Amino acid sequence: MLRRFFFAFVLLAATSDAATVHIVLDASATMRQPLADRKERMKMVSDLVITMLSLIPPEADIKFGVRVFGSSYPMTSPATCHDTVLLHPIAPLQENQSIELLQSLTPGGGAPLALAIEMAGHDLEESDGPQLLIAITDGDDSCGGDLEGAVEALKEQFPELRLHFIGISLDDKTKKRFEAMADTSTAITSQSLVKALITAIGEDVPLAKDPRPVTIELMPENLVARYEKAELKSAVFASSEVLEITDSTLNGLVTSGVYTLLLSGEIPDLEISPIILRNDRDNTFTFTLPNFDDATLKIITENPESGGDIEIEYQGVSSGSFLTLVAREFTAHTIHAPGLFDSEIGAIHLRTPPIPTYYEARLHVPLNETHNAIVARTPFVTLPPSPWIEVPEGLIPIEVQSPTQKGAKKDEIEISIIQTLETNQGIEVIWKGPEAPRDFLGFAPAGAPPETVLNPSFVSESSIIDMWAPNDACEYELRYISPDFGIIVDRLAIRVVEPEAVLEAPDTAVIGSKISIRWIGPDAFTDYITIVTPETPDGEYSIWQTTETGNPLLFSAPKQPGVYEIRYMSGHDKRVLDRIPIEITGIMVELHGPETVKAGRRFSVHWKGPDASGDFIVVAPEGAGPRHHLDFTFTSLGSPASFAAPFRAGDFEIRYISGADGSVLGSVRLTVQ
Repeated sequence: MLRRFFFAFVLLAATSDAATVHIVLDASATMRQPLADRKERMKMVSDLVITMLSLIPPEADIKFGVRVFGSSYPMTSPATCHDTVLLHPIAPLQENQSIELLQSLTPGGGAPLALAIEMAGHDLEESDGPQLLIAITDGDDSCGGDLEGAVEALKEQFPELRLHFIGISLDDKTKKRFEAMADTSTAITSQSLVKALITAIGEDVPLAKDPRPVTIELMPENLVARYEKAELKSAVFASSEVLEITDSTLNGLVTSGVYTLLLSGEIPDLEISPIILRNDRDNTFTFTLPNFDDATLKIITENPESGGDIEIEYQGVSSGSFLTLVAREFTAHTIHAPGLFDSEIGAIHLRTPPIPTYYEARLHVPLNETHNAIVARTPFVTLPPSPWIEVPEGLIPIEVQSPTQKGAKKDEIEISIIQTLETNQGIEVIWKGPEAPRDFLGFAPAGAPPETVLNPSFVSESSIIDMWAPNDACEYELRYISPDFGIIVDRLAIRVVEPEAVLEAPDTAVIGSKISIRWIGPDAFTDYITIVTPETPDGEYSIWQTTETGNPLLFSAPKQPGVYEIRYMSGHDKRVLDRIPIEITGIMVELHGPETVKAGRRFSVHWKGPDASGDFIVVAPEGAGPRHHLDFTFTSLGSPASFAAPFRAGDFEIRYISGADGSVLGSVRLTVQ
């Protein structure tokens, strides 16, 4: 699955000693991939950010906010390119609990990078002073957003903005694109990522690196006494701190950040993580230690098959215990099974992960409300199920549902193979396979190497997946790919052709009038129809509506006369699928009322005009701005219109106002005596 990760760190100094830190975080699927030193990108970045924020001293008076994109919808969802939310509004760092929420983010959705940067500007509208924007990314906007435009708009909004990109294993093209917009650093390991972020921050963010007291209370005393050594190992830096053990308490002086507590002694070693130490709070923790003597796991099933049933015998569980099945080589293949234990001793049945390989069953018990520990583990191997062996020509049959059947219930669908698709056409793919968490479907030009993937979608989302055909017309293959094994499991030949669209509308229309536009076209997600001048570059738009709004579409004609074009636009790649001309002509507005009226008296005005939606007639002081009026009535109420004359004498105007843009389409003078 080709996905993009982006992270932005905004520092906004409101005064010489105050600042705002705003984080924009992309939780996209490539963050499941490891760095060169095999640490997961998402976890390393979240640990690094939490560590940096933890080191900010409370007296720095810094505010902090979090905006996330790509976290709410899977990549197969039509909403994925609009997916950005403000996880926590900007607030003082001491009051903000979002720092811990970074630990719970799971890579998954699309990457509307440009949209998130644009929205970050709105988040910071109440701020001023110099700004620092640090962007950490392993790729580009996956939604085709205008990144240069978003960056330029942000710099215009905040003229003192300093921008620095940190790229994780960037390709040359993306690196050069970032370098054209700002200073750019690259990182391929966890430590080079740390150095890049420290370099980018420079001296703009105060970091208090002095050790602070940490206290960890452990219970019960009989288990604590069996441990001889306790240390906190940094999740970011290559360092650790030994803690002093006094009775049931661990004490030490440790720099703020993210750590793992390691306990060792006469019983099995125990790891507790994450331990987050912060400069803005009291770092005291309490844990109830597990009893390893009572905990065991045993595999009962002989030669379990991948994706099949496995029986596991257990003992030593407590309330809140749960079981995980974790692949030894592929940590993403984890089955989490909570709430299955109904007694301290017994056996449970689970479905094994879908990939045949070496696994480990792990028993977790709670230490407090937020932490757990592994108290027992046992290895096992899963074998390929027999259907894999009996289907030598293709392990996984892939079937594509006809677009005319889209939206039908699964048990009502008659599946058929589609040989031809239109570019950017939405389809539903029915698949059967091992359902490994990182397996995905994607398009590739016929004969292209396995690493070439277009419009990928993870199979773990559903057995029916919404997909989009590629942008360009040619011969393709729809492939099922297992990245953990580096193979194309199965493929289906697909021909992609150019789509067609037809527009129908009147040849002429009057300014402000309603234009009914009928259309025939693919009606793909975000396809839209727009009215623009002929000189407008393809892909740009003025007034517009998406095709999903309806058919026909009702538009208000432009406010200026002239020759225009109605265009059917592909929302995916901004191509024009059809265009027709339309001439917008000027309008005549007539207003007939008394030239003179007594103050406070009612009077009538007969009128003629476009009577477009929202049009209204007003009484306003002579020479006043277009938004200044005393009495008004909507044209939809008919002619004549009734008004109350102002209570003071003077010169006034009766005006006809366009409801579309507030412009004055006609006026006559009125004298009040």
